[in-house]
Amino acid sequence: MTQPAQGTSPSQQTVPLRRRGPSGPAAPAPAALTAAKTPAPTPPAPAPTPSAQPPNRPNPIRFGLCGATGGGKTTFLASLKIAVGEANQRPGERWAITSTDQASLNFIIDREQELIVGRKFPVATTTDTRLHWAIDGTLPPPPGRPGFLRRNRPPEQVSFTLDVEDRPGGTFLLNANDPNNPFTLSDAALDQLAHADALVFLFDPMREIGRSDTENSNWLYFNKLIQTLKMRLWNTGGLVNGRLPHHVAVCVTKFDNPAVFLPAFHARLIDIDEDGTPRVPADRAEEYFSWICEQIDRQAVDSSTEQFRNLLASELLKEHVYYFGTSSVGFWTQPGGRFNINDFQNFERVNNEWQLRGKIRPVNVLEPLVAIERTIRLGHR
Repeated sequence: MTQPAQGTSPSQQTVPLRRRGPSGPAAPAPAALTAAKTPAPTPPAPAPTPSAQPPNRPNPIRFGLCGATGGGKTTFLASLKIAVGEANQRPGERWAITSTDQASLNFIIDREQELIVGRKFPVATTTDTRLHWAIDGTLPPPPGRPGFLRRNRPPEQVSFTLDVEDRPGGTFLLNANDPNNPFTLSDAALDQLAHADALVFLFDPMREIGRSDTENSNWLYFNKLIQTLKMRLWNTGGLVNGRLPHHVAVCVTKFDNPAVFLPAFHARLIDIDEDGTPRVPADRAEEYFSWICEQIDRQAVDSSTEQFRNLLASELLKEHVYYFGTSSVGFWTQPGGRFNINDFQNFERVNNEWQLRGKIRPVNVLEPLVAIERTIRLGHR
């Protein structure tokens, strides 16, 4: 079940909050005239299929979503529509998300209602579900050169199709012979991941904290998968200097869990935005990931986290890897949106079940997708 692990109690120590400004990631030829007085009726246009692209829409950017069991994949997708709504509150931004088939519509509506009305985390995924969403947005114009006014520059238009599968985490172990793991990843699913434009890796630090030597690490969920994708692309000449060509967003999940957040906050790796939202500054996100891994290594039962870092360095193109501190449900804030270091956890134990406390405010759920879209479309870094 996609639920947070039990966190430590928030520290009572008062730490000055550092504040930062808002972050910036031929018309067809006329038909020939006929002698007939009444033109033949035009046949109705066929109904669009989920794979069809509307006119003038860029080709879809294909994302693959990967992560361990309980790592938050379903909650990440469930909070996407909420993240789009939150982004519309930022000055100069306008966003819309559209489901392109019935399965995707059912998923986004049902899971969103679980979060908001039921105040519960979505149940664990047990089957593969193909999901398609079109995301359209407008970003404020980028800063101009010195001497040029920003207001004279046009806003940036963002348009992409998110085409992913929500899969059980156990499929990424690629261990079909394990009787304790009923999930497998088909050849078609492997081909989809191999030929995706980008991959989103959900790295779950809570899986590593206190992990026993009989539990699977994050590394085990990614190692065989990456090696298998490389083998498939090698056979088709798709590797780049022996590495996967994909753009990869490494999202360190459960950013809001006290066991993760408090040590990072006291290490001065987190800023508080003007809207009261804690964030890892973009220019320190890779440092944040390395710091998390070092903290885990100090108490780890094996070298899995070190191997995960080595895997990213050796099998991916460094210039194609991006890091984010991600929370699908965000932080509890006091009335007025004030962040309190002594009371920020947005989930609590009620009748022996995890329940959400308040408003869902996703952190870095939409942003990794937009950052990769901008990089692929425009060559931004």
